[in-house]
Amino acid sequence: MLDKKSEFIKTKLSGKIFLFIACLLVIALSVVLPAGHVFAQDFNKKVLAEIAGEKITVGEFIQVFRKNNNQGEEPDQNSVKEYLDLYVNFRLKVNEARAIGLDTVKAFQQELNGYRAQLAKPYMVDEEATERLIREAWERLKEDLRASHILVRADKTAAPADTMEAFKKALQIRERLLKGENFSDVAVEVSEDQSARDRDAAGRIFPGNKGDLGFFTAFDMIYPFENAAYALKKNDISKPVRTDFGYHIIQLTDRKPAMGKVLAAHILLLFPPNATDQDTAHLQQKSLEIYNQLISGASFDELAATFSDDRSTADKGGVLQWFGTNRMIPDFIEQIFMLEKPGDFTKPFQTQFG
Repeated sequence: MLDKKSEFIKTKLSGKIFLFIACLLVIALSVVLPAGHVFAQDFNKKVLAEIAGEKITVGEFIQVFRKNNNQGEEPDQNSVKEYLDLYVNFRLKVNEARAIGLDTVKAFQQELNGYRAQLAKPYMVDEEATERLIREAWERLKEDLRASHILVRADKTAAPADTMEAFKKALQIRERLLKGENFSDVAVEVSEDQSARDRDAAGRIFPGNKGDLGFFTAFDMIYPFENAAYALKKNDISKPVRTDFGYHIIQLTDRKPAMGKVLAAHILLLFPPNATDQDTAHLQQKSLEIYNQLISGASFDELAATFSDDRSTADKGGVLQWFGTNRMIPDFIEQIFMLEKPGDFTKPFQTQFG
């Protein structure tokens, strides 16, 4: 191949001919001519070189040179000669690769297709659709939703018959709800989301959520679920919504202006395992006593350090990490919504934990 290259350079691009072509290319690269200029059109069509029967025009070389060199610098004779030599090498290698069938090798084709897909990706972006999705997300982030759901599982790879069976089951459940059955009761009975029902963990019973997913905003849920929830009015019940998990029946139970991220402190009095009514009454009375001390001006930090059963935060004045609506249980978030300014504190309230 080197012999072919040497012969090519001697016969086609040697001596005065090469120098003359290089000078013309410098002029062409330095002067911007109107697209319709006769001289520009004729010069660009001139054959600069012929490699294995393939003609390379001046216009083609100029386009490649400009693409791969600094646009802000004036080209000189040496840079054009150097790049022309590199370009000759490149075209000779391409021709030799074709001659030996390198372009038909599977590994090469896979690599080439990968580059093609990578280069095409930016041109495949629908800017209008992207802008629409950005605006949609911006509007949704202004609200926090609270919703419950009932799940009928159907894997995303499930057979059509199984998918249809799950869809029919979801329709039947929705019909029960529309006839007036309580959403929470039906969720406990039939939902295939196990969090709906009470569960035993390490000998302690944790109450189920009865389908209540709590508060969330844009990006907190998978997109089809989010779409369906934001389209509902308060207390509406959706048609079956398909996601990768199956079919969801969604009831929107609340929507509020977005809370954003908040920093809060708490004092937690935990229920003992298998708490009795007497235990609950005792903790209620104790929480009221702590609340009365706060009203009288006692330090929240000191009360948290003394009384809170959340030992991970008690020594820090009860301060939790920054959180959004989807990071805490709904009963806790409902109380946060009622606080108006830094320094406000809630009355004692009960959750499943204490």
